[in-house]
Amino acid sequence: MRITSFTILLLFTVFGFAQTDSIIVKFEKNSSYLSTQEKSKLNIYDDILKIEIVAYCDFLGSKDYNLWLSEKRALRVKSILKSRGLNIELIKTTIGKGEIKREVENNMGYPDDRKAIVYIWQKEEPKIVALPTSVEKTEILSEPKAKPEIPELDSIKVGESIKLPRLSFIPGQHNLSPGSEKSLNVIFDFLVNNQNAVVSIEGHICCETQYDDGYDQETGLYNLSTARAKVIFDYLVSEGINPDRLSYKGYGRTRPLFPNESNTLEQQGNRRVEFKLVDK
Repeated sequence: MRITSFTILLLFTVFGFAQTDSIIVKFEKNSSYLSTQEKSKLNIYDDILKIEIVAYCDFLGSKDYNLWLSEKRALRVKSILKSRGLNIELIKTTIGKGEIKREVENNMGYPDDRKAIVYIWQKEEPKIVALPTSVEKTEILSEPKAKPEIPELDSIKVGESIKLPRLSFIPGQHNLSPGSEKSLNVIFDFLVNNQNAVVSIEGHICCETQYDDGYDQETGLYNLSTARAKVIFDYLVSEGINPDRLSYKGYGRTRPLFPNESNTLEQQGNRRVEFKLVDK
């Protein structure tokens, strides 16, 4: 279609590859019910391939009781998702795994272990493209042409940021998913071929409303965006890039592309690691 002269900022989405992420909800001790605040985290929209629900308890109580309670928690989450209109056939696994073992135990238990994790496999990962604010007689195709898998880095300007396709992490963790090294090698080659280039690695998350950053299931810290950016920093340094040419920082949920996250695609747009060219 054609658009006559006017001034507007247009955003459209170029779709990429499936990726995974997770939502964590917390329970009170000895309970399988969720507070209103925790229920509000279970906003799952369209474009889902599948969902797995895995629930846990802390070590308080007997082993059999904890297994039973974790199973009730998993079923409770499934019931809430169903009541909100989610296609129940998308939920492929609903399991309680009992208690989480701790090397050091205390009489109060560990609230962070009383949880359910909702793993989400999403169909597509969006790339947000901004068109010029002044559009005059511009033809916008209903289906944009396929974009190259790897962006052209040689043309990137100082101050600009890019996001690589197929760069993803294990849900709820800072560890890279298998195959992500291929994307990281694109940045590595760029740094090798541009010896004066300096890059900032910047992590961002979505979907967190209570804390400034996401929860890292492996470390138990709320610094997921920083931890993910550091993993990339460490990888490039291990490959021989001078650390003086790199920096990393996690911005948590403070710099969303979509402040309201009204659907899954907007959540995916906010969930990202960007590479910003600082100097060249």
